[in-house]
Order: sequence, then C-alpha cells, then structure tokens
Amino acid sequence: MFQFLYSVLHFFDPILVPLCFIVAWGMTIAAILGIFSAIRDAIARSRQMHAIPCTNCRFFTNNHRLKCTIQPFTANTEEAIQCRDFQEKNNNAYSSIIDS
Repeated sequence: MFQFLYSVLHFFDPILVPLCFIVAWGMTIAAILGIFSAIRDAIARSRQMHAIPCTNCRFFTNNHRLKCTIQPFTANTEEAIQCRDFQEKNNNAYSSIIDS
C-alpha cells in the first residue's frame, strides 16, 4: 500500500512542488489581504462612530440610564448623527430659556 503511494507521489513530484508553492503563497497573500481589509473596515467604522455628536450636545447627560433628555432612544447611535435637536454645550443663544 505504501509502496504504491510512494510511487504515485514521486510520479506527481514535478507538479506537486510548484503547486504547493503557489498554494502556500496564495494563502499567505489572502491572509495579509484579510488583515488589511479588517483594518480598513475598523478605521471606517471608527470614523463613523466619531461622527456621533452626542457628547458635545447640551442635552447629553452622560448617565447610563438616560443619556439624552430629548432623544433617549437614539442617543449615542448612528441615528444621532443627523439629530434635529442637537445644540452645542457652549451655545448661549437658548441658555436663558433652557436653564430657567
């Protein structure tokens, strides 16, 4: 049994060596491209999450129970990027109305 397998391997030896070489390098390149793709996706997701303006909003409470007094269900989510009620913390135009 092993003699037969040995003779078959020696028969395909000129083909197996280059084939294994190509497969090994192909898997290495695929792994490297996968890592770069994951890094690119992580950077894109990070940029998207940093576009959420909630922490700079006047109505953001920084409390885990009620993060936003106006839009509590969309606070710190991607939906909050285009929030209609966003007001910067240092905006003094409405400070007398809101604070009273």
